[in-house]
Amino acid sequence: MTQLIAADMDGTLLDSQKRLSPDLFPLIRTLHARGIRFAAASGRQYHNLYATFSEIADQMLFIAENGAAVYDGTECLFADKLPASYFVGPIQTIRSLPGVNVVLCTHDGAFIECDDDPRTVLASIEACGAKPGIAIKPGTPVEELFPFGEQLHHVTVMTVEPGFGGQKLQEWPLKKVRTLKAHFPNLLIEVDGGINLENAHIVREAGTDVLIAGTAVFTAKDPEQAIRQLRGEPV
Repeated sequence: MTQLIAADMDGTLLDSQKRLSPDLFPLIRTLHARGIRFAAASGRQYHNLYATFSEIADQMLFIAENGAAVYDGTECLFADKLPASYFVGPIQTIRSLPGVNVVLCTHDGAFIECDDDPRTVLASIEACGAKPGIAIKPGTPVEELFPFGEQLHHVTVMTVEPGFGGQKLQEWPLKKVRTLKAHFPNLLIEVDGGINLENAHIVREAGTDVLIAGTAVFTAKDPEQAIRQLRGEPV
């Protein structure tokens, strides 16, 4: 008995005008009612696929990023992440090319590195229906964000130099969290880099809204308990 049907987007589900057939959504609903799951497969990002099928996304599977990310509706079933050593070299090469910018894609977003006017980039992101944010390295003065702070939905304050996991958290960049909160109270602030069970309370006390932790979760014997502890919840 057939339980799953997977189809590629380009060349199969989309016509020459990049449009879906008006019969597709009713067909997917019929399949779902019969216990047959339908999966849209593509090299596109998950959020792109989800937006395309938002009307029936809760009844579908999504195979995104050429198989690197698999979702059941909004639930991530699988995400294959590349080690940092795979892309550090290519990024350095791209940075050396004039007029070329770096775009890093993850299963839940994209990060654009460019020299354009931040106001223009932020406005373009918001015009696409997304929430604009900026990440700043430890050495970047927080005051550089002030001119366009009102345009930002969130800021990621790095407490390590970007590049690889497992680094030790530097506490002094946490001052940026307090400064940003004082100037932009409604700004959502994330902190990324070296957060673990021993220092998470320091990050929370600085006023951080979102703690980004990798090594502390994925190397834990009980990842769910580790997440609760990072949040400061009783276990």
